[in-house]
Amino acid sequence: MSIPQQFPVEDIPVILESFYKCGKQLTKASDTELENNLTRKLVRRLRRESVFRDGHLFVDSNLEIFKDDNIVENTSIDGILDFRIMSPRISHPEVYFVVEAKRLNVIYNGKKSSLASKYVKEGMMRFISKKYAPEMKKHSMLGYVYDCNIPEAINSVVNAIYKFPKELAMDKIEFASADITPETDVYSTRHRKAEDSCEIYHLFLPIETR
Repeated sequence: MSIPQQFPVEDIPVILESFYKCGKQLTKASDTELENNLTRKLVRRLRRESVFRDGHLFVDSNLEIFKDDNIVENTSIDGILDFRIMSPRISHPEVYFVVEAKRLNVIYNGKKSSLASKYVKEGMMRFISKKYAPEMKKHSMLGYVYDCNIPEAINSVVNAIYKFPKELAMDKIEFASADITPETDVYSTRHRKAEDSCEIYHLFLPIETR
């Protein structure tokens, strides 16, 4: 069933700015720390920001998505939303903005793994397949860059995108500056989504080891 209302686009810049501001404070305990721990740390910092603290927006994390909401007895999990942002001005439960987080440039046993394919296949594609936020036209990816080399992480993600143009429903592969926030580097990709289209923002955070 189609939803007549979208998440307010005017709120997206301040959301991404808040993620960048709070995300710059994040550190990891080790190179093996999982993204779920960073996500918990980040959501607690976000809730201290005025846009969330004062009730203009609400953010929660690690939200389970069930495979079939129509079958009460079915407890199978289809995925977990890393961040869900909702507006108290909108009452519809399916209107929200999702930020999906993935690690990038992780060191395993002294060897670096970009994890860019996972960013694409287990991140971006969950929006294209309508597994996450199926009725929304705006989404965001968040890259936790474990070695802090953001240019290299971006290059790896772009190369991974080029490998899956059909799966990502991209008629033309472009990874361009979104130009929606004055002090935050945010990128954008555009995709077909069923009979419609959608836009995915991309934000990258350097994660140092404390």
